[in-house]
Amino acid sequence: MATAYDEDHSISPSQNDDTDDRRSTIPAASADEKPFPFFGLLCYADKVDWLLMALGTVGSAIHGMAFPIGYLLLGKALDAFGTNINNQEAMVHALYKVVPYVWYMAAATFPAGMVEISCWIYSSERQLACMRLEYLRSVLNQEVGAFDTDLTTANIITGVTNHMNVIQDAIGEKVMHFTIILNNNCMISKVLWRSCI
Repeated sequence: MATAYDEDHSISPSQNDDTDDRRSTIPAASADEKPFPFFGLLCYADKVDWLLMALGTVGSAIHGMAFPIGYLLLGKALDAFGTNINNQEAMVHALYKVVPYVWYMAAATFPAGMVEISCWIYSSERQLACMRLEYLRSVLNQEVGAFDTDLTTANIITGVTNHMNVIQDAIGEKVMHFTIILNNNCMISKVLWRSCI
């Protein structure tokens, strides 16, 4: 007695090719297509956004300096251990000279990190609000016939959500992390170059 579970549900190769064609809907880039410029990403920024991004960049610079300076202070602490290995009082005295700088670094890094994150995220939210408004204006300026064929409510909402999330991620996080990494590498090459030798 055959049941519904005994049926063969295998996919033929022709069916498999059809589903692969439907899944790969990403258009191929043409040869004459130019890359999007970096500052084009920030074209909706006003004076307040530029100020926020400048403050966020300063916060990123200070936050990015924390790792190399931390390594430098760790080297000084290990130096205090190594040079005073037989004299415990001199070791503690040498460490007392290093410890305040660790606290200073922590006191500068925490607010700088908060300024960095809040300024970049708030700036990206402000720019995204302008982009959404401009997108809505351009959609509403379409001919009425476009809403019958091409533009559905689902297409509009999906387009806004997907594209705006990518843009916000690029402005709010990628640029911020780039400034941290750039400053981190500059500080490492300037302060810790002797460690590499």
